[in-house]
Amino acid sequence: MSMMTRDLFVAELDNLVDYLQLRELGFFVLGQGRGGILAGAYASRRPKGLRKLIIAGGPVGMPLYSEGCKHLSQLPPGVRYTVERYERKGDCDSEEFQKANAAFFARHSYKLDPLPDPAKAVFDHLREDLTLSHYGLTGLFRRGTFKFIIVGSFKDWEPWKEAHNIQVETLLFNGDRAEVMGRCIELWLKSIAKVKWVTLSNTSRMAHWE
Repeated sequence: MSMMTRDLFVAELDNLVDYLQLRELGFFVLGQGRGGILAGAYASRRPKGLRKLIIAGGPVGMPLYSEGCKHLSQLPPGVRYTVERYERKGDCDSEEFQKANAAFFARHSYKLDPLPDPAKAVFDHLREDLTLSHYGLTGLFRRGTFKFIIVGSFKDWEPWKEAHNIQVETLLFNGDRAEVMGRCIELWLKSIAKVKWVTLSNTSRMAHWE
């Protein structure tokens, strides 16, 4: 069994708050993408000192996220077919797959070229250290794996089911071209008491950069 459990990620975030001595001062949490899942799960535990929560393009859970990726009508059918075919073969290093992968990311994940340095550093780190790729929040990134087939120990996680416990004011936002849209966000809205949802036009998953 993997040591990379949901509780571990939440506990490590809590440890960081204590290390930075933010508990008494108060703090905000912003979770982007799959980090939004973690942020929602963390806020559901009502940690002392949490003042505000921002979920930026964070899906309510991995199952709905996976379904949303499969039904992105804007993606050309040939691209979807190529990605799914190579993923089932376990070949994510082929040139054909990489071109299809780039087409998806350019449309739905990040439109900026080049990426901002902080964002680029994240992707570089994921390529260098496969720990999270195999077991953690980014399990679907293993060996460049695309987004239609979710792998990793968090593939069944649905933290929105505990989101009714969130007491702090919460901002949800997503890009209208991102893969996280519709019901993938809506269940946060229905579950959190003090919440506002904003969709930014002509932006991808990294709407706050764009």
